[in-house]
Parts: sequence; C-alpha cells; structure tokens
Amino acid sequence: MSRFHFVKPSLWRLVWSVVAVAAGICVIIGVAVFVGILVSHPPATASAPTGDYVRLFVVCVVFYSLMYLWIVWWAAIPAIIGLGVLAACVRRTTAPKGRLTGD
Repeated sequence: MSRFHFVKPSLWRLVWSVVAVAAGICVIIGVAVFVGILVSHPPATASAPTGDYVRLFVVCVVFYSLMYLWIVWWAAIPAIIGLGVLAACVRRTTAPKGRLTGD
C-alpha cells in the first residue's frame, strides 16, 4: 500500500515540476483547440492529407495553447505555479508490510 505525504522540495524538483505542469496544460489546451477546430470545420474533401492534421495539431499545441494562456495570464500563471509547487511537494512512500493500513 502506498501513501502520499508532503515534503520540502529541492529547487530543481520545483523548477521541473512547474515546467512539467505548464507543458501538460499546454498539451491539454492544444488538444481541446484541435478537436474544436476539427468539429467546427470539417474537411472539404473526404481524404485530407495526414500531414495537414499533424501540422494543425502542432500549431494548436505550440501556438494556440500559449495564446490562450497569455489571454488569461492573471489566472494561468498563479495556477501553473501553484500546481507545480503542489506536484513538487507530494511524495509517495510505501507502508511496511506488517503495518495495518487503517492506522
């Protein structure tokens, strides 16, 4: 059985956790924008080249996600830093086998 607890993170762990959270949020926003574009603007032909979809996905993840984060920077920056700090502080440990989990 594993359990979570909070510890003071190192500077590197803190920095990389904030970077990972920011990258994850950019990917989530980019995928949402990509799906929204595909749903609202279906391709004109039945067989669009695959490269067009790949380019659109990369543009959505790299450009549009950062644009949407920049629009709401006053909420996005504290949320990203807060989630990054929370992710850096949480550690998972395993409980000893002889100990009861309900303690």
